[in-house]
Amino acid sequence: MYGNDEFADLEALFTQVTRWTFTLSLLPAVGLLVYSNEVLSVFGEGFSRGGLVLSLFIVGHFANAATGPTGYTLMMTDHQYFMMVDRWGVGIFNVIFNYLFITRFGLVGAAFATAIVLVLISAIRVVAIWYMEGLFPYSLNFYKPIVAGLVCGAVLIGWRVVSPLSGFALLVIGGIMGTLAFTLVLVGIGIEPEDREFFADIAARLN
Repeated sequence: MYGNDEFADLEALFTQVTRWTFTLSLLPAVGLLVYSNEVLSVFGEGFSRGGLVLSLFIVGHFANAATGPTGYTLMMTDHQYFMMVDRWGVGIFNVIFNYLFITRFGLVGAAFATAIVLVLISAIRVVAIWYMEGLFPYSLNFYKPIVAGLVCGAVLIGWRVVSPLSGFALLVIGGIMGTLAFTLVLVGIGIEPEDREFFADIAARLN
């Protein structure tokens, strides 16, 4: 598409894949944020105190996932040298921020530093692909997974408040309820026509 100057089709595909990545990453991100202590307690009682650290890592990695294939798209559109500088920048700033924050805040500082670097570099990549190629990975249709994520979060928090369960049982039942809420809201709001076409094509090939 890029070689044939089919920029409209390229941007549509770029946005679609980014929306998929955003949607599929949002569900586990919300679940891990709400039940961070319960998830860590699976590995032992002492691990549950690391909930804040886990939450910071989740925010950073979700920001990275929410930009979709921006990095690969930059390389594919002849901006590999920008990506080389980008990768070096991630490493250098990660070392600097980790040193500054670890010396003051310890393990939480390490997670905070990594989250800052991932969020900043993700934002820079989105701005870069938009400025260099006029490709923007987001559309108004992103409101659908966002609404589904908010409903999922509300269900998870509500279950945590009213549930008589705790620990792993709370996590499992809450995860099922949150996943069902997320899926039902997405389907209820409406699946995009291009997504239906894609899955119909996959189903036809499997048959």
